[in-house]
Amino acid sequence: MDENKRIKGVYSNRDKSGKRALYSWSNLHALYQSSTKSRMMSKILHSSFGDNLSNLIVLDVGCGFGNFLRELVEWGVDSDNCIGTEFLDDRLEKARKTSPKGIYYHLGDLDFDVNRAGKQPNLVSAHTVFSSILDYRERKNLADQMWDKVREGGWIMIFDFRYDNPSNPDVCKVTRKELDDWWPGSEKLYITDILAPPLARKLVGKSYLAVEMLTLFFPFLRSHFVYMVKKPE
Repeated sequence: MDENKRIKGVYSNRDKSGKRALYSWSNLHALYQSSTKSRMMSKILHSSFGDNLSNLIVLDVGCGFGNFLRELVEWGVDSDNCIGTEFLDDRLEKARKTSPKGIYYHLGDLDFDVNRAGKQPNLVSAHTVFSSILDYRERKNLADQMWDKVREGGWIMIFDFRYDNPSNPDVCKVTRKELDDWWPGSEKLYITDILAPPLARKLVGKSYLAVEMLTLFFPFLRSHFVYMVKKPE
């Protein structure tokens, strides 16, 4: 089966099953994961671009509801310099309704001109996208497309998880070796955080101190990573 069709089916079944509620704003675990992810994004973006993000031109691949792009606008990125791609039309429709008008959303693959104001993006990101792709050739193909879209001296950013989920056969971990093989940049950053969901769901709302202590002192329990690699100039 074509990977896009398979992934559409996975998300459709998840929505019908009611599992989308696990990611609701009112779900304490979802809020914990979102806030920790923002902390990771802030840290690694500051390491790469410094305090001022106004010069970023961003392409977010598989942008979903547009959360990351809206967050970047809050942090100082010009909305006119933001592009999101998505092939799930219901998510893109909501992204358009809830985002600043300057953000450009594209339904489909990366087969379009991503230049903004005559310039290529200097940040191309993908959040929990590669783990949804089970075909390794398709993963490599997407990695190549992202590398082509980012300008020289720009950065690729990946947020994903580093462990398989035994209860979810529709996703597959993304390894550090894969990331390094896909992109040959010499400047790379890799950080881990977010307590593994099976543990976090039991503790969030009961003891945030326990969540933070386990995450700090037992790094193997950190389920997600952010990886950045710079394209040589």
